[in-house]
Formats: sequence, structure tokens, C-alpha cells
Amino acid sequence: MQVRFTLSVMLLCAWTLIASPFSLNAQSTGPTHAGYDPNATTGGHYHEGELGEKLLILESALKCNCGCGLDVHSCQFQMQCGTSPVWSERIREALEAGQEVEVIQASFVADYGTEVLMLPPAEGF
Repeated sequence: MQVRFTLSVMLLCAWTLIASPFSLNAQSTGPTHAGYDPNATTGGHYHEGELGEKLLILESALKCNCGCGLDVHSCQFQMQCGTSPVWSERIREALEAGQEVEVIQASFVADYGTEVLMLPPAEGF
């Protein structure tokens, strides 16, 4: 009985050593959502001062449309798609031009519909 158990353990260990390289090659090395862009720029985030606070508020309120379901701010850091950096730059440029947060958000809603909002509009019965 002891010999049978020892052989079983040895076979299991041998199988694990043989199969492990194949399982490592099968693992994904990057994001799997359709909007992933390996060439997307990273960095360049300006979240300091009053402008930075407004930028962060807007990036957190708008849903990236790359398919990840994250807000624009989170998508830039976690998914690195090609959409969120462009949207972030659009928001920053509008803020630097003196536009109000509500106006910028309304422009995104006008372009992409209410689906672009992380929270639906506060409308009731």
C-alpha cells in the first residue's frame, strides 16, 4: 500500500513538472478587452491644484467607451486603452480654456449620449 502511494505521489510530481511550461505559455500577458492599445501613451496626468481637482472629478464621472466599463481616470491606469488618454486631454484642454465642469460633461453627453456617465442623470418618476 505504501509503495502504491509513493508511486502515485512521484507520478503526480513528474506530471506537474512536465505540464507546468505548457500552462505558463497559455496564460495571458495583457488586457483582454477590445479597446486595449499597447501603443497608448501613459503618464501626463495633471491632478494637482484646482484644475487637477476638476480634471479628476470629470474623469471619474465619465465612463470610457473602450468596453472596459471603468471611468476615464481608472481606465488610463488599469487598461491603457487609446480612448481614455484622448478624453483626458480633451477635458484638460477645455478646463484650461476656462470651461465649467458642467459644460464639459454636457459636451460628452451630447457626443456620446447618457451612457457615457458613470451615474445616470438624477431624473425621477
